[in-house]
This record gives sequence, structure tokens and C-alpha cells, in this order.
Amino acid sequence: MNHLMHPAPHRALHDLAMKYGPIMHLKLGCISTIVVSSAELASQIMKTHDNVFCNRPKLTIPRILGNNFSDITFAPYGTYWRHLKKICNLELTTAKSLDLSRFIREEEVKLLVESISKSVEPINLVERVFAMNYNIITRILFGDKFDDGLRFRMAIREGAALTAEFQIGDFFPSLGFVGKLTGMNKPLEECHRKLSIIMDKKIQHHIEQHKVKKPHRECLVDVLLRLQETEGELDQPLTTDNIKHVLLDCK
Repeated sequence: MNHLMHPAPHRALHDLAMKYGPIMHLKLGCISTIVVSSAELASQIMKTHDNVFCNRPKLTIPRILGNNFSDITFAPYGTYWRHLKKICNLELTTAKSLDLSRFIREEEVKLLVESISKSVEPINLVERVFAMNYNIITRILFGDKFDDGLRFRMAIREGAALTAEFQIGDFFPSLGFVGKLTGMNKPLEECHRKLSIIMDKKIQHHIEQHKVKKPHRECLVDVLLRLQETEGELDQPLTTDNIKHVLLDCK
């Protein structure tokens, strides 16, 4: 455990692998962990025996921020995970989907360049590029931008920062109650609440808009809402909470 407190844990693991070999058994608290550090073994785990090893550990942070593992990243392997992953891949990463969303990327890049050219004071380019990427993804997922985009971006960043925090229950499951008892989980729960409120508002606004005017093309939230109505295609119901966390994964 002391080795993994190193500022660069991957280097500590490399040093251990050089000493003990390409496959190691570590005890992280009470949790048994297998570490592989060769291409051949990684191929065995990630390709040959992928179905056996594909489930993620049920950690505290994804349980709270991911609505009890109902997102894609930490959902258990099964029909639910496979179907949602397939939909997201088709809607976001295929050549056809990228071609359909090309105009969005071009418009947002143009807006970024114009905003920089009009600025008379020094700018934070990192912040501008982050906002541009956020706008591109939001338009692809929802068809338009968020009204309270700044608040949402800040909540996303807050959640990302919280994922780096140590959770004692992940290493000593019998002490999982400590986080709740001491209030350590409150920042996670508050961040989840903020994101949930914003997403609820956005999805409801999206539904109301589409009652008035049908879109020229479906975005990802349309596909997920349609899947929610059809049911039967997944091994568990697709609730609005599930949809919110699938969309958050794509952010």
C-alpha cells in the first residue's frame, strides 16, 4: 500500500513489476488486486477472457455519482450495458454520425475563433477550448446548448475533482459506513444532486420542445427516450435517472 501512495503510482507499479514479474497479487487494504504489466497478459485479460474480467469494481464514488452503477462505465456486463454501449457508439463515434455532427464542430470552432479575435484583453485559452468542447458535446447529445451551461460545467469539474479523493470503504468494505457517518460522502451527494437537477430540467425542456416542433434529426437523448418507451430490449427498465447518467458518461 505504501508503494501506491507514491505521487506517480504507475511508476511504483512498474518498479514492483521489475522486481516480482509481470503478474502480481496486491492487497489494497482488504481487497485482493491482480496487477498485470505485460502486453501478452493484458491481451489475455482484455481480449481472450474479456467477458470474465469486464466488470468494474463497485466503488463508492461511481455508486453515488453514477446512480448506483446505472451509467455505462460502471454498469455490470449484460444486455443493459451492451445495448446502451452499442447505441452510444452508433450515435457518437461512427463515420456517419461524425459526418452528421460536423456542422456543429465547425460552428463552435468558428465562434471560438471570433471570440478570441474580438477580445482586447488576455484570455484563458484552456477555459475557452474547454467551453467549446462542452458546447459541441452538449449539442450532439441534446440538439442544443444548456441555458445554465456555466453552472453545469462547474458541477462536472467538481465531480471530476471528487473522484480523486480517498474512500476508506473501497479498501476496507466493513468500514463503508464511516463515509456516511462522518459526512465524507456529503460533497459527492451534493454534486450528484446538482447534476441531477440540471439534467432533469434539460431533459424535460427537451421533451416539451419536441411536443411543439419535431427536430430535423434525432440526438442521443431522443434515442434513449424512445428506448425508454419501447422497453423489452433491456434486461432492466431504462429510467430517466439511467438516461441522465448515461448522458453524463458521454460528457
